[in-house]
Amino acid sequence: MEVTTTLLNTDWFIKAVFAAQDLEPSQRGLWGTIISKLKSYKNPSFGYECFREFVGAFVGKHLENFNVPLSCRNLPKSKERIFLEPSKEFPEEHKIVAELLVSIENFQIKDTEGFRKGLEDAFHKSIESPASVLSYIAMRLGIEGKTKVIYDLGDGTVHMAAKDDITSGDGAQHDVIRGKAEFATRTTANVFELLNRHGVATHYIEKVDSLKLLCKRCKMIPLEVVVRGTATGSYLKRNIQAVEGQDFEQPRPVEFFIKDDPRHDPIVTFGKGKWQLHPAREPITDANVIEEFDPLLSSDEIEAITETTRKVFNVLFAAWAKLDVKLIDLKIEFGRTDDGSLVVADVIDNDSWRIWPGGDKKKQLDKQLYRETRDLESTRSRYAVAADLTDRFAGF
Repeated sequence: MEVTTTLLNTDWFIKAVFAAQDLEPSQRGLWGTIISKLKSYKNPSFGYECFREFVGAFVGKHLENFNVPLSCRNLPKSKERIFLEPSKEFPEEHKIVAELLVSIENFQIKDTEGFRKGLEDAFHKSIESPASVLSYIAMRLGIEGKTKVIYDLGDGTVHMAAKDDITSGDGAQHDVIRGKAEFATRTTANVFELLNRHGVATHYIEKVDSLKLLCKRCKMIPLEVVVRGTATGSYLKRNIQAVEGQDFEQPRPVEFFIKDDPRHDPIVTFGKGKWQLHPAREPITDANVIEEFDPLLSSDEIEAITETTRKVFNVLFAAWAKLDVKLIDLKIEFGRTDDGSLVVADVIDNDSWRIWPGGDKKKQLDKQLYRETRDLESTRSRYAVAADLTDRFAGF
């Protein structure tokens, strides 16, 4: 396979790498970062040479072994996901989701010199083993998201380090609040220690220091799971008959949203054999299906996640109630540990819920204030109060 600089500026490379390796979603994000960074150097000769070497050595040798049709290389540019359906030529082909344009907003590599040297070493040492390159880079540099950095320790655990960043509107609004990382780390540690004491399976092991947690390594499921105790926010837009402030009886409603910033995290419905995506701020109808795709979870797993999410809410609702604070709703995420166990993962901090002292929305302590006002000092003071309050979870 001959690789030219012109081809390096097209997207089929990204599709070919994803297709050839059938990567997990988290790895797609990392590879998107690597590829984008290689292509963005001011003097791109090094990036081009490394990438040319990789494509020639791995994709060139193994693309046919994965039964990826040639059409994979020629799909038109698009910001949408494209599902490569089994073709007549390759009936056993996997249904591969190839990201055509990879957003790197959530994955940033700051130490470009270290990245360049480490990547060069990794390519020379393991050109035939791209998975080891991924592991090497993840361990050395960390995977940086909007509010945290994950460092793979190489032994089945990770360090999860918080940042002072705060965002809203799917990343459109972004600021830095001094001290937020410490508040977030303390809140998440307090919450996960509470959940662990109540028998909830989580990735959390221990708090390392004021900014860092030790957790089990997980492959994250790209879903946000939301449980509602009280009707408010986007729930009212999807359910126009609902009244703001109405409390839900148990079992409380649980909703699933796909993590997809460009499409504003559509809500998921579970059809027969397919999942459907709908706009998150409209009533759900058959007429506004954005996309259909193969399930990411089995029906038993959906049920298990739903019940676990309700249990998490109940534990936290009771804890907050003892402090005269009403937990309104809660967003959590799940991942699979190395042994395949489904656990509550990521963070649960003041970005993850709505909490109203005394049940009064005007006294809200959560991220909603930032969304509505972008008042950084008031937001900081509320995050500090929330962290201090969760310190008291230790006795619950």
